[in-house]
Amino acid sequence: MMTRKTSQKVAIVKQIAIIPLIAALGFLFSTKVAAQDNPTLLKQKQTEYSKVDASQKLVDEYKAKLEQYRVITKEGKYNKDHNLTIAEKNELALLYLKLSKKQQGDQDIVFDAMPGPSPKSVPTKEKLEAWKNPNVYGVWIDGKKVDNSVLNKYANTDFSQGDATYVSKNARIGKKYFMQVDLMTNDYYKKYCEERITRLKNDKYVMGRRVIFNNPQSKKTTKELDSKSLLNQKVKLDNEQKALLNLQKKELDNKKDSKSLSDQKLKLDKEQQALLLDQQKKELDNKQNSKSLSDQKIKLEKEQRAEMNSLIIAKYEKDMEFKKNNPKWMKDQEAKIKELKIKLEKEQKAQQEQK
Repeated sequence: MMTRKTSQKVAIVKQIAIIPLIAALGFLFSTKVAAQDNPTLLKQKQTEYSKVDASQKLVDEYKAKLEQYRVITKEGKYNKDHNLTIAEKNELALLYLKLSKKQQGDQDIVFDAMPGPSPKSVPTKEKLEAWKNPNVYGVWIDGKKVDNSVLNKYANTDFSQGDATYVSKNARIGKKYFMQVDLMTNDYYKKYCEERITRLKNDKYVMGRRVIFNNPQSKKTTKELDSKSLLNQKVKLDNEQKALLNLQKKELDNKKDSKSLSDQKLKLDKEQQALLLDQQKKELDNKQNSKSLSDQKIKLEKEQRAEMNSLIIAKYEKDMEFKKNNPKWMKDQEAKIKELKIKLEKEQKAQQEQK
């Protein structure tokens, strides 16, 4: 059987490809519900409702309570500055759940059961490795933004929750990543579950606001919306894939340029080292030549002194031999010296008398 490994780049593209499909399904509807207890949208359908229409008295009571608790104004507009207590929210939710499905669909303020803790979902090693890319992912661990390199300190089993979500264009202005990763460490996830379960004992419902889209597209059929939405999402996905491929190409080019510069630096270092060795060799040769010349000069001077000494000794020996063999000459020389001394004494005496 042949097997193949999915590369990190392909894994990223696949994750991105899922996002438009989810968005396309949501686009088919003409309403959306915005959660007030947290910034995320309500993802659950309204599952609790009466099978028959409630009385108009109950509907009026529900709207009156919304106004009484300042969730809506007298004009029926939503008041974002309301300060609804848990008890008041539970009271409103119980009234809302007594309405029929059709009656609930007519309400701007909606309720649903508070979701329990998210199920444990340990990320794979491949996902953890892919999330280290700061050009694609922004990383949050236990609710805090961290640098992607921090993931090098963790194994995938250190997390009980981890998933990547798409960041809208408006939300990623000034950021280089377009996917957000939210991770919960094992201890943090355990604490999160305990707190959520404790909260559910009293805070059982979540309140949201239904926003009606008033645009020409709301009159179009589901088929038309589906076709156009999928086409738009396909174009969007193609653009994202192109951007990702261009980004990866730039990274690859940078790596090639870096390797080329490294090779050039290595080559230059080798040339400089060879030049230095050649220079040191020449200096050593010059030193050796200089020493050789100095040795030759010393040797020559020694030879010259030896030859001079030999000549002096030979002359002395010759003079001594001559004097030995000529005694008369020696007497003549002694007489001449005596006469010179007498003459010199007379001259000195005459000079003294003149003074």
